[in-house]
Amino acid sequence: MIAYLGYLAGKSTIDETLADEKIVDQVRETLKETGAYLVKEYGLDEEEHLAYINKNMERFKNAYLNDGVTRVGRAPIRKLGADDRLIRPAT
Repeated sequence: MIAYLGYLAGKSTIDETLADEKIVDQVRETLKETGAYLVKEYGLDEEEHLAYINKNMERFKNAYLNDGVTRVGRAPIRKLGADDRLIRPAT
């Protein structure tokens, strides 16, 4: 999600993307939505999952990772497949 929104916004890296608070808000809301599915489907603890989301969002803001949006967003046909990370929770 971060990579796709970053690419659409003309960002080149994940940390650059996450410096944009508008994108951060969109990503966080998406992760909350897909996370709700994971909590329900697999019995995860909701608070622990939200902490996991926040921890990872902060980690990916690290400029030293220098991870490009095109590398992270690679293979969208697979990643956006019916049984993968974004579409399955949405359906």
